[in-house]
Amino acid sequence: MKLSRQWIGITLLIAVGHGVWAYTVLPERVASHWDGAGNPNGYMSRDAFVSFYLWLMVGLSTLFGGIGALIRVTPNDAINLPNREYWLTPERREATIATISQQMNAFTIMMNAFMIGIHQLSIMANLTPDKHLSNGVWVLLVGFLGGTGYWIYRMMAEFKLPQTPIE
Repeated sequence: MKLSRQWIGITLLIAVGHGVWAYTVLPERVASHWDGAGNPNGYMSRDAFVSFYLWLMVGLSTLFGGIGALIRVTPNDAINLPNREYWLTPERREATIATISQQMNAFTIMMNAFMIGIHQLSIMANLTPDKHLSNGVWVLLVGFLGGTGYWIYRMMAEFKLPQTPIE
């Protein structure tokens, strides 16, 4: 399935809706940082909490989603890619850049989903009396790290040298 910039935009729209909703349900002062046991140890205003979330989503999406566009004008010797000499020859460069762009879009979408999930857990924690962060954060983190590992595996596999038959 081709992952496009539109899907990044959709995750950003979800984040904006999520931020607007969070603003309506959160108290004026919200826990924004937790220790390893899920106990709050940092606070900020609701305005700062929601603004930080939205700017972070836009910033990370621009950074990682923009790599696909930026790489089109990047000189070959500045691109770190397995078997770069093979994949960036003139006859393969356009397809290689398209693949990298699609892979970066996939990573951006996965990262946005992770951030939306973390934000939701933060909201849920702030709606409880003790503001304790659930262990769901560890599930999300393991899922994100596993997804990132798979993403790296796919990138490495995509840019292996093709097998040539032995004569």
